[in-house]
Amino acid sequence: MKKWLGTLVLILTLLLIPACSSEGDTSSDNQEEIKPVVKDEADSTEDVKEEEKEKTETSVPPVKAEITKDEFNQKFKFEVEEEQYENGKFELADGSTINADYFSYGENELFVYALAIFHEGKLSDIQFETEKSQEEVAEALGISFENATVEENNYGFEVNFDETFNESNISVYPNEWD
Repeated sequence: MKKWLGTLVLILTLLLIPACSSEGDTSSDNQEEIKPVVKDEADSTEDVKEEEKEKTETSVPPVKAEITKDEFNQKFKFEVEEEQYENGKFELADGSTINADYFSYGENELFVYALAIFHEGKLSDIQFETEKSQEEVAEALGISFENATVEENNYGFEVNFDETFNESNISVYPNEWD
């Protein structure tokens, strides 16, 4: 009986080993189950690549409609030989006065010289002495000139964002008062 019981254990063991290893079976039923998993993994890899592409594309700062005085001053340095007029007094063509910041900026990679007017913390008008194109300047500033008036001159161009500070509307600049 011990012999027979030992043979039975051996037979059962031999039957269980193939049953346990059938998980690795490559029958057509199991292959069909694997295909969607492999496809899903490929799709998720493509999704990750697409997300990375979108992040890269959106990592470029969006173009804004305006630039603040603080943002501009972080990028460019004042012309040290010129007086700066924070809250300077402007006389307009109609005889009224208004206060705004009137700053001059020195040479850098974008322009040789610039005169800027900031009103309520935003760039209102700027004159660039530059050889760069309007597009290059706008791109470097991260702003659009779409809603601005741009006038070219012999040395570069003027960009006006607020008609109040258009050169033709100013009678007296802060540096012209007695």
